[in-house]
Amino acid sequence: MKRQTRNISGTQSKKQQSSWVNLCKHISQFHKNTNWPPLFKWLLIVTLLNIVFAFFIAPRIHIKQTSELSSKEVESIRKQARESLLNQDLLAMPDTAEDTLVHLEAPLSTSIYNIYQTLNQDLRSVNATILKGKKLGPTLYQLKIGKQGRAVQTCQLHLTGGPSKDNPRIALIIDDFGYTMSNAALAFLKLDAAITVSVIPGLNSSSKAADVANLYEKEVLVHMPMEPKNAEFDLTPFTLTTDMQAGEISMRIKTALAELPTAVGMNNHMGSKATENEKVMQTILLTLKSRNKFWIDSRTSQKSIAYALARELGVPSAQNNIFLDARETDEFIRNQLLLAGRMARKNGSAIAIGHVKMQTFDAIKDIIPKLQETGIQFVSVSKLVH
Repeated sequence: MKRQTRNISGTQSKKQQSSWVNLCKHISQFHKNTNWPPLFKWLLIVTLLNIVFAFFIAPRIHIKQTSELSSKEVESIRKQARESLLNQDLLAMPDTAEDTLVHLEAPLSTSIYNIYQTLNQDLRSVNATILKGKKLGPTLYQLKIGKQGRAVQTCQLHLTGGPSKDNPRIALIIDDFGYTMSNAALAFLKLDAAITVSVIPGLNSSSKAADVANLYEKEVLVHMPMEPKNAEFDLTPFTLTTDMQAGEISMRIKTALAELPTAVGMNNHMGSKATENEKVMQTILLTLKSRNKFWIDSRTSQKSIAYALARELGVPSAQNNIFLDARETDEFIRNQLLLAGRMARKNGSAIAIGHVKMQTFDAIKDIIPKLQETGIQFVSVSKLVH
């Protein structure tokens, strides 16, 4: 079989060489047999060669490179698919069987086209096929898998940052922008490192903070006020409480997103009570999903169900791993940053949340270069969402 493949390849190579020889002969004959001015003839020849390259050669080079780059990446998908999809007898499923949901994950750099081709090839071995595909969010795809035109499984494919211990990454979220454009706020926005700015909607400087963040190419989140358990809180036009109807919650989220149009996602401001409430969180997450936004669980409660529910609902999401400035001392903040670095080296990535305080800024500005020297990369939080 290998010998046959090599022979075919060799034949194709000879044909390609022959085609190029013939093309060169035609060009030479055209040059000799026409009485057009030499400059005009050469311009015409160069134009024709550019057209040939653009439409016939370049696409083949691109396809070959894409295939080579993605061949290793799709193996992990193929392995997951065999375990979760192909081990089930799709043909044995009755026509009344309900469409079941399967989750797969792939590196962020994976070629969607190659995943589609690979899965379809494997699915044909059990007489199934991918009926249709749909992009649900920045890193979330949905594939409908079925037999005889009827969907029997829905595969949700999450493209993750592919955390690697060899390439540890930290995402810093800085909460509570929007009150004023203070010195601390401006210092964070001008920081020469990737951070994500989380803006509380409805405040005096909310829109300006988001606009300036965009100017400095900083990622923006909506820092949505949500009901806490044991603390007093301001009931603003944006606060989400556990006694609200789904329509009111959804409307407030949409209003916040309209006020901060550059926001790519949302995390909770306070919210220890709301993030434990399944009904409230389901409304929040489905509203975000409908707007192609992701969710970051700030983890203000150890009993929060927000991240797990987001994964269940197919909402791109991630969760906070560590608060940097729960204690407002320089030593504590620096130690928390170093701990985030150890987490990233151990797990491949870490998300840390701080607040718009000059003390926090000073510690972050000092520690970032030291962590970078150890090989840690600082990224926007969307890079760690899956």
